[in-house]
Amino acid sequence: MWSPDAATLNMFGVQLPKDHLQFAYRRFSPTSLKMSPHHRALWASRILPICTETWEYLVDRCPNPSCQRQQRWRRTMGVDLCDFCGEPLTRAQATPVPMSLRCNLEMLVNLMHPEPARREEARRMLQPSLADLQSGDLLELACALAPVIDHRAARPLTLRTLSLAKASAVIVPALAGTWPLLGGWPSSLEKLLTARINRNAKNRVDGNNGASYKFLSRFRGRDLPPAVSALISEFVVKCRKARHKGLTVAQASEQTGGQIGALVAMRRAGEIPFILALDGQQLHVLFDRKAVREMASQYQPRERLFSAAWHLGIPTYALRELVQFGSIKPAQLPPGRTDKLAVCRASLSEF
Repeated sequence: MWSPDAATLNMFGVQLPKDHLQFAYRRFSPTSLKMSPHHRALWASRILPICTETWEYLVDRCPNPSCQRQQRWRRTMGVDLCDFCGEPLTRAQATPVPMSLRCNLEMLVNLMHPEPARREEARRMLQPSLADLQSGDLLELACALAPVIDHRAARPLTLRTLSLAKASAVIVPALAGTWPLLGGWPSSLEKLLTARINRNAKNRVDGNNGASYKFLSRFRGRDLPPAVSALISEFVVKCRKARHKGLTVAQASEQTGGQIGALVAMRRAGEIPFILALDGQQLHVLFDRKAVREMASQYQPRERLFSAAWHLGIPTYALRELVQFGSIKPAQLPPGRTDKLAVCRASLSEF
């Protein structure tokens, strides 16, 4: 049943956008037709042309080399027969869905599954922040996140027609990669973006042709449901406010005394907490201000070996012995500094 504005379709109690469904052409799974010659309603999904019953990509053309016509509903002689030549569609060859994608794809399909238990199973794996979203809204959010996984998915998803070859090669893998983002929203998306920026820090890009920034900046221009738009807007506001909660690498180096290269290496390795910040038209990974403050407290004011020996009027080897005896405490060096001996200025003054 269509909605009053004909924008969505009620399918088994789930309101789905009309662009997510395909009724003009008949797509099928040859193995499923062998098992039972009836058309499955989930095969009408335009964005997920897969069969979770046999885990193979759907096909829509006659297997007869002399026919090869796309199946429609106009002259259907049987759901397992070609509309034009009567060739059994069970003879068609379908490509299996990779094992690595099946778990995530099953959860996405469960969002619109006819069985309410399957829908509840998928929703239990989502974060509480997504509990108020309907299944159709969650699929819309997945489509908005798909270009973040693979920028090639942006253009085909906006087209009213989608070839099965493009879907199996780009769209389906990209949508499968969005399920972990939905399961850990919004921290999972933040971790993905920061990891990409850390890997591509020299180029100052996200490693995906700027698809991450496009997702955060152009969502208002897309025809998204209000609930989905509000969810993305909340994440964008959080990223813009993060500028005041973080420090750049230069500021962190000034406070801790560590070298910039060493601090960046520690950030990439995850040894220092960091946050994602959106500043103008650029995504940045900043150091957590509190973590930098705690790190700076570990490094006390220090005095180099030669300078400390000069103040005491003794040779450097004598100062080394005083450090070994515990009379003067050695100083912990900030990241990236040389391993040459330094002593705590307070301990030196006390001595």
